Amino acid sequence: MLVSAILLLFASVGCGFEAGEQVTFDTMDADPDWSPNGQLIAFVSSRGGGGIYLIRPDGSGLHQLLRGYASDVDWSPNGRMLAFTRADGIYVVPSDRGRARRVLRGPHYSLPAWAPDGRRLAIVKDEPDDSTALYVVELDRHSPRRLLPRYRGGIGDARPGSPAALSETEPAWSPDGREIAFQAADGYIVIAHVGGGRRREIVAGGAYEPAWSADGRLIAYQCEGELCVTNADGSGQTRRLAQDGGDPSWAPDSRRLVFEDYVYGGRNYFSNPQSLSIIDVQGGGARKLTFGPKLPATP
Repeated sequence: MLVSAILLLFASVGCGFEAGEQVTFDTMDADPDWSPNGQLIAFVSSRGGGGIYLIRPDGSGLHQLLRGYASDVDWSPNGRMLAFTRADGIYVVPSDRGRARRVLRGPHYSLPAWAPDGRRLAIVKDEPDDSTALYVVELDRHSPRRLLPRYRGGIGDARPGSPAALSETEPAWSPDGREIAFQAADGYIVIAHVGGGRRREIVAGGAYEPAWSADGRLIAYQCEGELCVTNADGSGQTRRLAQDGGDPSWAPDSRRLVFEDYVYGGRNYFSNPQSLSIIDVQGGGARKLTFGPKLPATP
């Protein structure tokens, strides 16, 4: 998601949106999140001066909810609020165009994720030792506390106590709120019990941006630039669903995913467009949700 936030700063020449809106060739649509009732998808975009947009899963009804820089958008469980990151902290905004309210102040917070109870947000905090850690904040208290006990072991090639081994980012709650999946070290997907901090690795290396399905069975994630899905209990084989995709979000029926559809056009990645697509987890066949031409893969 950090890359997505950087990409939103870029814009250039003209092309068209499939539903009729004119957008620039370098338009960046990112950080999609499916609403709990399944009727809308929120995302951040560089179009129209930048901000948070809402669109129906069939591609209709596109409109801007909030203008200005934003990233890391996440729906509340009741669908009434959206949490997001700005340069000066974590915010929430009503999904019906109300006024945004800051929950946490400071540039060192990011990636808010609503707990299933709707009263708390897991957030990522930059630590003084250059690691990142998961914290939780209750919306009526504004005082974050560490979500998991400090990890003492190593992970992958990262030695115990190193910033890489300690780092926790990209939180995704289990539907019952008892566990949380996150990205650790250099592309490990880890699940930890929120109460005691007990951990298990379900994907070792090259895995980023986990998303837990609403039925609790599956975790989707970016696997080295592709879209993958695996069983939440770590069993079975990983399935690759789409090339050049990441940052997935589940539909409430746990049958579809919306994801960032990347375009790689040589070394100058930051000048290329990025769009959103939807894919059926069982049947495949990704379809475009927002504008963004696919360029031939570069050898």
